[in-house]
Order: sequence, then structure tokens, then C-alpha cells
Amino acid sequence: LNFLFGNETISGTFGNPNYVGSFSGLMVPITFCFAFFEKKLSRKILLYILATTSFAVAIGCGSRAGYVGIFASFLIIFWKCHKLFFVQRKPLFILMSCYLLAALPFSREIKNKTSGAYGDVSFVQKNGLDYQFYIDKNEIVYIKNNDGFRLRLEDNRIHFYNIQYQPLGVYVENDTAFLNINKDLHVAIQRKGANTPPYYTLQEQGMNRLFLFTNYQGNFVLIHPTLKTTFLPIHNIRSVFPKKLDRLFSFRVYNWSRSLVMAFSSPVFGYGLQSHLYMFPNTDIEGRMNMNFDQSVMWNLFEKPHSLYVQLIFELGFFGFFVYLALLYFCSVRGMLKLNLNSKNSPQKIVFFALGTGILGYSVAGFFNDSWNGVALFFWIFLAISAALSKRIVQRV
Repeated sequence: LNFLFGNETISGTFGNPNYVGSFSGLMVPITFCFAFFEKKLSRKILLYILATTSFAVAIGCGSRAGYVGIFASFLIIFWKCHKLFFVQRKPLFILMSCYLLAALPFSREIKNKTSGAYGDVSFVQKNGLDYQFYIDKNEIVYIKNNDGFRLRLEDNRIHFYNIQYQPLGVYVENDTAFLNINKDLHVAIQRKGANTPPYYTLQEQGMNRLFLFTNYQGNFVLIHPTLKTTFLPIHNIRSVFPKKLDRLFSFRVYNWSRSLVMAFSSPVFGYGLQSHLYMFPNTDIEGRMNMNFDQSVMWNLFEKPHSLYVQLIFELGFFGFFVYLALLYFCSVRGMLKLNLNSKNSPQKIVFFALGTGILGYSVAGFFNDSWNGVALFFWIFLAISAALSKRIVQRV
């Protein structure tokens, strides 16, 4: 178990600092509110410790999306509690001091958290290669020096055939399959990830020629080539943003711009859950090169839109997007707008306000981060509790 991601950046058990950032956007404002409003000393000390560690994790993960979410939630806290801050200055001073102490260990520069080793990339034209690769619906053909193999979809399994369509008695279903075509051509196909449907890698032994493909809706789909020896066609997908903005937010704008354009081709109900990996033009390597992408992201696989809201529009369409916004409004936002805090607040008010700030922090971080089950579980639990409390608060106003 490794709690670091890349160089000196916390990822914890979530495995990715972006997920920690979303979780921090949810938990930092909640722990702040509970610590500030708690009256009993023993519980208050425990909540101070919890608030300090939550803030330390937020700083340590290095997620700028998490920082933005926390900042937005504290704006709401200041809006609702600024009068109380002048009355109850002591708990506010202690919390700010705890945050300062939590940030000190991270005061040195945090290095780039995406330190992938990609190496130099050299390109040659297709006609200078000694192999060919075709992918068409239910068949993949790989030819090298006039010999090769075919992959065909049959009975939801991937079967190997030689070039003359003679079965080779090998298929891929759950794990890895190896095939020796001749003394010069040895290949391996391996199932990757927990996606539904899964995706596979096809790699020739000893060669840096790797394809990612999947069986999506009964057809083979090339997801991404990490081939570093060939040009690939440019996908004619325009951007909704100027190209100069593609580099913003760690190249997220490049992802969003093309995802949103594609979403308008299926605007009502989207492409379906977990469809971004298979639908996004990850094969557009030449297009990325023409835009002078850094080598650290040239070969990235854009599995998700890197935005909760773009993800909703892409996978569930505008119908799912507006349903989600309606849930946020009726379960949290409406009650937060009507909530008034004073020096004598009921426990229900405090819990609702704390959860509301956390939901806001998570929602703002969601502009830059995906929804991930490990974090979204807490969000939906808190939103359900907030919905029950919101009904009472709205009725009492």
C-alpha cells in the first residue's frame, strides 16, 4: 500500500490525488463547521484534530480542484457565519492556527504529480513500416512480413485465427492469451481494468507496439495506440473552445472541448455509463502533436472527461444533467438559501449547514474532477441526510 502518487503527493487509499481532492472538498468544510459549533470540550478537541488532519490531507494531495472547492465552501461559511465569527473569535482563531500548523510540513514545493516516464517520441510514415494493422467491426487483422493473425468476436469471446481464417484454438475471455505466430512474431493480449465492457491490450513481444481496444456494443473499437512509430489520422472534431485554451487545467480543456462537441450528437440521454473511454478520439495522436502537446500527455488515455458535469452530459445527456442539478437544489441549495444561523442553533441546523458546505465544496471541485465511486458514496449519503433535514428547515422558515 503506497500513500504517495508520483513525487511527494498524497493519494492515500483512494489511489489518485484528484479523488483525494474531491474528498477534501467534501470533508474540510464539514469538519470545520462541526468543530466551530461544538460546545462540549472533549468532543471539540477531537473535532479540532479531525479538522486539522482533513486540512493536512487537502494540502498534501496537491489537487487544485480540491483547493477551489474548499475555497468556495468557505465563502459560503463566511457569508452565513461572519457575524458569529466576531462573537465566537476563540474557536475561529484555534481552527485557523491548526490549519496553519497543518500546512507547514507542506510549505516546500510539491513536485509535479504526473511524473510519467514516456521518453522521446520519433515518428515515421506508414509506408516505411513492416507491418499493417486493421480494425473493422468484429475483426482485427495484424500483419507483419506477410504473416500475422486475425482476432474475431464470437460468443462474446475473442478468438485467434491465422490469415487464412483457420482457427488457432486460442481465445481470450478473462485473463491473458499468448500466441506464437512464427519465430519473429509473438503477441500477448491481456484484459485490463474493471470497466464494463473491459478493454484489452495487444502487444508484440520485444516491440513498443501496443494497442488498446475493446468489444463495445458487439464491435471492436480501437481505444488508444501507444505506437510511437506511426502517424494516425486526425479526427475531425472541432473544439468548443479556442485551441489556445487546450492546455489549461492540465489539458482538461482539450478533453472537455471534444467531449462536449460529441455530447451534442446524443444530447438527450447521452452515450451511456462508462462510454467515454470508448467514444473519445484517443487515437488522435497526430492532432495532439500538431498542437504541441507535452510528451507527458501526448500518449495519455482520456478514460473520463475529468469533469463531473461534462461526464453527466456525455454519459447521461442533458436529461441526466438537469435531474442531477434538481437533486442538488431540492436536497441542499434551497435549504441553504433559507437557513439563518445565530448563537443558539439546533443540532439539526448545524448538521444541515455543515453537510451543505461540504456538498458545495464537492460540487465545485466537480467542475475539474470526475465522479468516482469511492468518493461519491460519501457525497450521496450526505446528500440524503441533507435532503431529510432540508425539508424540516424549509417548513420552519
